[in-house]
Amino acid sequence: MKKQTQSLIICSTILALLVSILILLISMPNSEITDTSTSESVSVPEAFISKKIEDISKIQIKSLENEVNIVVNKNESNIEFTIPELASKNVSKKNVEDFVKEVLNMSPIQVVQENVNDLSTYGLNGDTPSISVFDNSSGKVVLKLGAKAPLSMGNYLKINDEQKVYLISPFYAELFHRNANTF
Repeated sequence: MKKQTQSLIICSTILALLVSILILLISMPNSEITDTSTSESVSVPEAFISKKIEDISKIQIKSLENEVNIVVNKNESNIEFTIPELASKNVSKKNVEDFVKEVLNMSPIQVVQENVNDLSTYGLNGDTPSISVFDNSSGKVVLKLGAKAPLSMGNYLKINDEQKVYLISPFYAELFHRNANTF
């Protein structure tokens, strides 16, 4: 009987201890308890150009040295890309199609600054490489590439005449340096 009483006392003590720990955890402020599944929602950056391939009529790449135009031709249910400057050369249709998809999927890493008065800080004044995307309704989005960001994190970018500066990955920055020989 003595053993049963001892076991009952030990179990009661452990139970009381567990209940007090539970009460303590429930009463603690949320800042001290972090649940990783609900702490923050990670937003996926949206693409700069919210158009489908079917809605595009032309993409123009202007670097400091040259200009390349990719014209979108729609035949019934088929979409083809041509580069008038390279009409006599063999152009990889796959490379051109991949380029168009990459341009349409280009998205920022982050917004660097909302209202920029001095674009020269980001290398976005004067002549800069650009990609212009023309849609079927005569609309146009111009993406201008700026200077490289510190620590090789990417490049600065601005859209049209907005005063907002974005940071894009080095992968997307390379798209602005395409020339006729890369297709």
